[in-house]
Order: sequence, then structure tokens, then C-alpha cells
Amino acid sequence: MENTVYYTYSTISQTIAAMVALLGVFSIYLLQSLNNKFMGLSQNYLDTLIKMEKEDFMKMSSNPHRELSNHVVFKNFTGILSVTDKVFKIYGDTFSELENLRKSIILVFNNKQEIVQKSVHITLISLLIIAASIGTLSFASNMGVMSYWIIFIPFFILILYLLYRVFNLIKFSLTSDI
Repeated sequence: MENTVYYTYSTISQTIAAMVALLGVFSIYLLQSLNNKFMGLSQNYLDTLIKMEKEDFMKMSSNPHRELSNHVVFKNFTGILSVTDKVFKIYGDTFSELENLRKSIILVFNNKQEIVQKSVHITLISLLIIAASIGTLSFASNMGVMSYWIIFIPFFILILYLLYRVFNLIKFSLTSDI
């Protein structure tokens, strides 16, 4: 029985660790993709503001395109969002193009936040499972058949929950416009 416990719990921890590594690569790829999309949309917003000012559609006293340009150069996401909110409050009703770009920017930013949140949640659950399985290995020599199954059931439930969360993240990334 002792070998079964060692094999089971060491395999669980190794498999979960490999899954977390793959999830990390997947999440980083998604986040880079979202960052690129966010910066592209922000640049489009900036270009639209500059075009509107050149065509004299807007009489801007504060030059929001210069402020937005600084945030775009430094990839300051919260700064970009705040400038687009300011411009939207002033000109949003007049220029639907700005409103559509702003909505797209906010959607991409929210998708990024959600992917980060889901990835962190999955990683924490994974670390809990790995730590518990390694901790269980220290009791392997004292474990009987009944205690093996009693301890294995919570692991099984946590692993199923973890897989549910991973598939939920994959489903989110496939169904959203990333």
C-alpha cells in the first residue's frame, strides 16, 4: 500500500505542476495578445483624436491627444482609460467612432483583468493540491487502505474543480474576441 500512496501523490503533484507551467505559457500568450490589441486600439483612438482636431471638428483646449499620446508611449493602461473617459464625457455623444473605440478598449482591458484573475485562481488551487499531496507523502508509511481513500476523495474533488476552472479559462479565451 505504501508504494501506491507514493506513486499516486507524487504523480498528482508532478502532473499539476506541469499543467500550471502550460497554463502559464497559455496565459502569457493571451495577455500579450490582449496587450497588443489594447495598444492598437489606443493608437487608433489617438489617431482619431488627432484627425478630428486637424479637421477642426473639435475645439480642444486641453489637447487630450497629447496626454493620451504620453500614456500610449509608456503603455500606461489606467492612464489610457482615464483619458478616453474624459474625452468620452466631452465628445462621446457627438462622435460615435470615439465611443465605439472606447468600448473596445474597455472590453479588452476587462478581458485582460479576467484572464489574470482566473489564472491566479487556478495557480493558487494548483499550489494547494501540490502542497497537500507532498504533505500526504510524509504519512505514506502509516497509511492504510481506508485512510488512503478518505484522503484521496478531497484530492479528486479539488482536481475536478481545477480542471473545470482550466476549461472555463480556455472556453473564455476561445469565445471572447481575443
